Amino acid sequence: MALTQEAFEAHIDTMTQNTLTRGISNKKFTPFVLASEITTSAANEELPESVKSDFEASKTDLTSLTVQQKDDATSSVESYQKTNNQSSFDKEIDQQRNKNIESFTNQQNKLANKLKAAGAKHPGAQNAILAAYSVVSDFFSMIGNKIAEFFGNLVRKISAWVKKAVEKVGEFFSNVGSSIASAFSFL
Repeated sequence: MALTQEAFEAHIDTMTQNTLTRGISNKKFTPFVLASEITTSAANEELPESVKSDFEASKTDLTSLTVQQKDDATSSVESYQKTNNQSSFDKEIDQQRNKNIESFTNQQNKLANKLKAAGAKHPGAQNAILAAYSVVSDFFSMIGNKIAEFFGNLVRKISAWVKKAVEKVGEFFSNVGSSIASAFSFL
């Protein structure tokens, strides 16, 4: 199934918007479903090396983002342990959430723009690019969704486990980092 560049870019935009919507929500994650004609055609197309590199760079960006989130969350929890000021803690978490959403959005838009350019340069690989992006965007959404859920739970349950929160934050983001590293094995 051959796509026009406009149709290809529309698919990338739709998947990016879905990734962002699902990734910043703490609602139950639902995978994005790509048209079967695209996935069937993708099986016969080679994914360009530049696209593989773009996905690797995006993986690195996501890993850096999760490390920064871990550091920020740890700092917020440590501050709360010292001050026991719920209002200040809530404000810090809200600011961090907004920063996380902005960073995640920027990262996804950056990848989408690279993929659009790759699709223009390699029109015969557009279906393969879309199929790979579908897998990657679902993964990014799932990670973002889990982070949003984590922060939602952190605020609601902080008083019950504040003494162990620093350890829990570190464990969570270590697991996220491991998931990121293994998710790109298909490349």
